[in-house]
Amino acid sequence: IKTLGECLFRLARYDEAVDTYKKAIPHEKDKCDLWQRIAQIRSGQGRYNEAVEAYRQAIKVSPSEGKPYRLLAALVWNSGNKSEALNIYREGVAKAPKDGELHAAYAYALMSNQQWSEAAQAYKNAAKAMGSNPQIEAGYKSAMEHAAYEE
Repeated sequence: IKTLGECLFRLARYDEAVDTYKKAIPHEKDKCDLWQRIAQIRSGQGRYNEAVEAYRQAIKVSPSEGKPYRLLAALVWNSGNKSEALNIYREGVAKAPKDGELHAAYAYALMSNQQWSEAAQAYKNAAKAMGSNPQIEAGYKSAMEHAAYEE
């Protein structure tokens, strides 16, 4: 069933693809992936509320998986609700503490929101989860410089 959904998606038959993915959910091991696919289709269609709900379902079936938190937070952030997005990131890093990409995305959001000290800590957590990474190190340095300037 999942393969049929992929074919329908490639044919730009998005509503049919979503219906097929929903039918596949009870039979598939990776339910999180299917909910994320549904969310991405709905987001691409501009159906924000349905995309949010699908990402929430992905989180519900795989609460320790970082990717759906990251994607949901980005969607919510881009819709203009930065406070809710930061809360989603916070929940995500608490439940998926080893997901370096999630920590990095959270740090970047904090930097964009000028929360320098929190961003520095998030970059430290990203580095801990991901290892040495020039972008993470540069983000951490920038956050620390801004935090020091504020004091």
